[in-house]
Amino acid sequence: MEALQSLLPGTVRRLLRQGPLSQEKLEFAWRLAVGGAIDRVTSVRVSGEAGVEVIVADAGWRKEIRRSQGEILGKLRALLGTEAVRGLRVVTGRIRGD
Repeated sequence: MEALQSLLPGTVRRLLRQGPLSQEKLEFAWRLAVGGAIDRVTSVRVSGEAGVEVIVADAGWRKEIRRSQGEILGKLRALLGTEAVRGLRVVTGRIRGD
């Protein structure tokens, strides 16, 4: 019998990869990929053909997200599938809740 902790990551990945990428799936995967602190200071949205637009409040966060872009992209692809997310575009603007 497998422990619940070992089953959850694979189950979450399988569920996220079913069907087309939606805004809700992206937001959930984003929270898992970047953690709560970065999630609170960013917004994401589906943009174009398998693109993700990351909205940050200021230049400091834009620099930090761009610096971590490869790692974040790898985590999103692991969760959503390699074809679901082809790239990230980081822009400064209003984040949700502002």
